[in-house]
Amino acid sequence: MKRIFIFLFLALNYLLSTINYLHAKDYYSYFYDAQSIRGGSGKIINPSTQTVAYRNWALGLHYFQLSLSYGLFPGEEIGIFFNLKELSEKKFDLKKISFHTKYQFLNWEEKHHSFACGWQNDHFYLVSDKFFPSLSRWGLLLGLSILGENKKIKIAPFSTIYQTPRMSMFTFDYNAEENTYNLGWRFLLSPKVKFDLFLIDLGKIKDINNFVFGVTLSS
Repeated sequence: MKRIFIFLFLALNYLLSTINYLHAKDYYSYFYDAQSIRGGSGKIINPSTQTVAYRNWALGLHYFQLSLSYGLFPGEEIGIFFNLKELSEKKFDLKKISFHTKYQFLNWEEKHHSFACGWQNDHFYLVSDKFFPSLSRWGLLLGLSILGENKKIKIAPFSTIYQTPRMSMFTFDYNAEENTYNLGWRFLLSPKVKFDLFLIDLGKIKDINNFVFGVTLSS
């Protein structure tokens, strides 16, 4: 069953990539504010260097995980992240709301290379992103999460390889903190609506719950 899930997912991605690449107009910037599963603008799980545009907002929903981000200043976003299931509890615990923020401190537009730092899920991170538009529109994201555990500092790397043919983005995430590998397809329904289909935790595929459907709405 695991092999069938992986084969079908890869086959779908390959087919869509082949179709979309026939007309490779640059829609990449429309994916900048797409929300990650863990909150804030990002890929599947990993945060990206991109932020929500100044004075704009983005709302992401993956199952019951809700992320709301706002462009507070140019190159900076803030937001909240929580599970909608918590609202059904008799007493909602405000401590279960996670706050996130990100600042893009360097952006070489002519080189398609950018850097950012941020705070997400109680840890600090640094991330860089290099996009290669002339190399079949591939990109590479590399980052470090800095966590505090038992009064010790732990550093966990994360990385993402992605490709953006026309109105799609195909993504492969690795996150050492969660020890997971993830595959994803993100499709642009309009400049303000992004649809997500992710296959998460490839090393522990059990059932349909490994598939995550989501959407990002932006202003």
